[in-house]
Parts: sequence; structure tokens; C-alpha cells
Amino acid sequence: MLTITDLYKTYRGAASPAVRGVSFEVPRGAMVSLLGPSGCGKTTTLRCVAGLETPDSGEIVLADRVLDSVSRGVSVPVHRRGLGMVFQSYAIWPHMSVLDNVRFPLQTLPRSEQVSRAEQIRRVEEALDLVQLGRFAGRRATDLSGGQQQRLALARALVGRPPLLLLDEPLSNLDARLRDEMRFELLRLQSELGITTVFVTHDQAEALALSDAIVLMNDGVIAQVGPPTELYRRPASRFVASFIGRTNLWDGDVLDEPGVDGLVTVGTALGPLRGVVGADGVRRGGPAVLACRPEQMAIEDIETADPRSPNAVEAVVKSSIFTGDAAESVLEAGRVELRVRHAPDNRHAPGDRVLVRFTPGDCIVLPSGAEADSTDGVPERELVG
Repeated sequence: MLTITDLYKTYRGAASPAVRGVSFEVPRGAMVSLLGPSGCGKTTTLRCVAGLETPDSGEIVLADRVLDSVSRGVSVPVHRRGLGMVFQSYAIWPHMSVLDNVRFPLQTLPRSEQVSRAEQIRRVEEALDLVQLGRFAGRRATDLSGGQQQRLALARALVGRPPLLLLDEPLSNLDARLRDEMRFELLRLQSELGITTVFVTHDQAEALALSDAIVLMNDGVIAQVGPPTELYRRPASRFVASFIGRTNLWDGDVLDEPGVDGLVTVGTALGPLRGVVGADGVRRGGPAVLACRPEQMAIEDIETADPRSPNAVEAVVKSSIFTGDAAESVLEAGRVELRVRHAPDNRHAPGDRVLVRFTPGDCIVLPSGAEADSTDGVPERELVG
């Protein structure tokens, strides 16, 4: 298990910490992503775990081994941590063959951990076979394609059999087709090896597809931690709702107390809408935001639909695009814009008046304003997994 406790890091000359009070745990064998916008602290957190940055305070513990602890005066050098890491640029050595690139970490092991040349070659061949590059062992590394270089970097990170694998934006340099292929490859490798993995990404789709759990960060702190489905379906704040996937957000005021079904009514520019209370801080008379995903909304013909049912809004179609397996429409109700994702054969022409309907149970009501993006609701240490 990887345990990070109350991590702080401020870069020289910076006005505020890059990471402040970050705490979470990663169970053994889990694949966890650090997700967030640029400058949120995700890469700094990963670099602290790797030993490439020294935290100002806090602790990093892997299993029972303390890697960093300012209070205990412990900071294990990067080359003594025994971790595997794949950098965004892959850091492939162009003057070496594929085999020598993968072998290099074994040649630089501490004296007490060194193995024979024959054992080195055996482990290298095993690692290359694992990433399906065995037949390329004798080639120059620069002769490989982008996707093959990514596999090479993975083999090099895995050859030392590390207890923890760190990935820094591992798929960002690949084209869309290769990214899709490598997502499945990473899942296969992680499942086959059972290796604890932490990776940094700004790609929401990548985090949703690969992670057992997501640590979503913003402005140096954790916004929410949990399984991908939880962050997508039950966001804890306006920031989480807007950052993970697409969502419709409507501001308003809470008109009543939650019922036994957990639903409240929010007065919005679209009229009163019902939704499930999704976080602390939603109070009668207080400001709130109601969130609903585009795929949870339906477009119906206004002539046959019942406008009296909850969360039914008359709107005008502004535009509609075909995306292959679905269609996406932008509609307008008064001056409020709605986005709906629906079946491709249910397209309406611009100017059509329709009824947009969405189930109250699919809508999340969150506190609005500064309270919405507060981290007060995030536990001191989050356990992911």
C-alpha cells in the first residue's frame, strides 16, 4: 500500500504551495490516476513519490518503508527507492539498442541487488515479451514507432520488478488510435502483473477508462477521490461535475427540505427542477447548482409529450451534430442553453420546438459559490480502492 499523508510542496519563488495537505492511500495492486487541470499539483505529487522532488512536509510510505518524512528526517534518494517510472517523453536512449535500453536499470542496481549478466538478459527478454517487443531486441531504439517506444519505456520500468509503477502522462504523445490501443495494453499489463500503479493524466477519458480510483485535484488540493463511476455519477462539487465529462449546470435557490427520497426542488431560470442532494451544504433558501449529464436527458415531440411531469422543459433546437454512435444537440429555453446526447435517429432540425425531459434521480444538487469548491468535505485521508 502507498500512503501519502499531509503532503506540502512549495517551489522557490512561488506565491502558494503547488501541493497542500494532500493525503490518500493506494491499496496494493490498484491502478490509481492523479487527474486535474494544468497546475493542480498532480505531477508534483507524482514527482514527490518518485523522489524527484522533496516535500516541505508530510510523509510518503510504501508498504512499511518510509520514503519521505520531514518530521523523521527521512528522504530516500530516487535511485534507492526501487520504483519504476515512465516519463511523458519516454526518455529512450537513442544510442542504445532496444535490449540495452531495458537492461540499463539492471546494470545500475545497488551492489547488494546486482544479478549476473545471464539473469539480466533473461529478465530483459521476459520484459520485452511482456510488452510484445521480443522480436525487436536487437534494433536501435530510434527505429521504433511512437507506440513501440512507449512499450519500450514500459518494459524498462518493469524489468526491475518494482513494487510501484509511476506513469507521467504515458499516452499523451500518441495519436488517437494508438492511445486507444495502449489503454487496453496498460490494463492487460497491470492486471497480469498485479503491480500497484499511479499515473498522472489530464485526459478525463483516460482516467475513467483505466483507473480503479481517481484522485481529482484542483489548485493543489484534492477535490474528490473515488471510483470513476462515483466521480461521474455523484460529483461532490461544481468543479468535479464540470471537470469530469460534460454536464449541464443550472444555478438557483433551494425551495424546500429534502424528502424521504433525498430529492429537493431548485428554483432555476428553467423553472423549478428536482434533483438528489449530492453534498453537504445544500440548505433550504440557500444557493445551489443542479447538474445533469447530456446522456441522461431525452428529447420528445412537443405535440405528444406531457409537459406537466417533473423536469420537463420546452426548448428550441439550435443545432445538432452526428457523432457516429450518437447525436448531440444544443437547445435553448429562454436564454438558457441545454446540451443533450441522444440516439442518432432522433434528430430534430434547427428551429424545432421540443420537450426536454430528465429524471430527478439523475440530477445532482450541489452547494453553489465558494462552498461548492471547498475541500471541507474531503476526509483527512482518502482510501482509494
